[in-house]
Amino acid sequence: MNNRTLKATFAFTSLIVGLHIVAYFYPKTLFWGFHFLGFLPAYDLILYGILFCLSLTYMLTRGAERPLSFISELMSSKPTVFLGICIVTFIGGVFLFHIRAPLLGDSFFVINNLANTFRGAHVLHTYSEPFAMAVFYVLLKLLGTVSYPEMLRGFFVVDAILGIGFMINLFVIVRNLLTDPKEQALLFFYVLATPTMQLFFGYVESYPVVLFSLSLFLLVVVLYHKQKLPFSMVFPLYLLQVLVHFLNVLFAPAVLYLAYHERKNKGARHILLGMGITIALASIILLAAGGDIVRYLPKAAHTHYLSLVQTGDLYQSYTLFPAYHFIDLANLVMLLAPFTIFLLAIVYLKEFLRNIGEGW
Repeated sequence: MNNRTLKATFAFTSLIVGLHIVAYFYPKTLFWGFHFLGFLPAYDLILYGILFCLSLTYMLTRGAERPLSFISELMSSKPTVFLGICIVTFIGGVFLFHIRAPLLGDSFFVINNLANTFRGAHVLHTYSEPFAMAVFYVLLKLLGTVSYPEMLRGFFVVDAILGIGFMINLFVIVRNLLTDPKEQALLFFYVLATPTMQLFFGYVESYPVVLFSLSLFLLVVVLYHKQKLPFSMVFPLYLLQVLVHFLNVLFAPAVLYLAYHERKNKGARHILLGMGITIALASIILLAAGGDIVRYLPKAAHTHYLSLVQTGDLYQSYTLFPAYHFIDLANLVMLLAPFTIFLLAIVYLKEFLRNIGEGW
């Protein structure tokens, strides 16, 4: 990383930390993506500021080369030991920081849905995520945690197992996607540092299954790209991905592009084989569902999409293009992935400057 990029990184990091600190004093609703310090004691704010100052001082005076070299060397030379240490650390973190009560909102919907299904009050409502809900239904039943509050223990165990699987998938992805050991280590820990990892800390929702399945699907795509798996594996995994959560149908353009790439370079053999496996898998799933796929389709009295003009729908607080929508999107980015946006901006800026002949 050269000097200008390093300065930009420090400046952006300072900006994010500054926003967190300012939001402590003004924890307004419009700042929901970064006002978390406003709900914590003052000493947490002080510790947060001290930790940032110490980290910044260390980076400016010593840099990250030595610890990064040590970690990347361990990851490269002893991958099993490295992954084992990461998994043990994750398990320790799960026990220390696991979510001890269901969050307001969808967590109680999920608990009531599963509890009523276990009691025989109704069939399992799968919403837009049939496989995700089915995974928790089956595993919670196997664990014997079919009522509240014992159900929280079941979610804790299942989430932790899915988290370990996610880490293994991520480890294999970065090892195959990148060649430089330092880049592998940076990407691995960057993804683990995102707030999405909290989903594996006993969170009562279906999203841990969704996140694990996303990592599994991406792993298959990466291994296919590296010619370590045939394309025939892509279509079946995509079907499972969609059944985990219907919104994953948005990956269709990427899958079609991979199919085009396969047809252009290797012919249609593995495409047809993958389609055959997918059709067979879909038939098995259909039979297991008793042929009644309609009840697994999402049913809602309101739409999940924003309209262009106000419709009077009580579930729609604003339309597609007002300022409040963009404020919410900005808060979402601040909450989940501010540095991802920064990294993408740096990459595209460097590429742009390279194209016009100016060094960065």
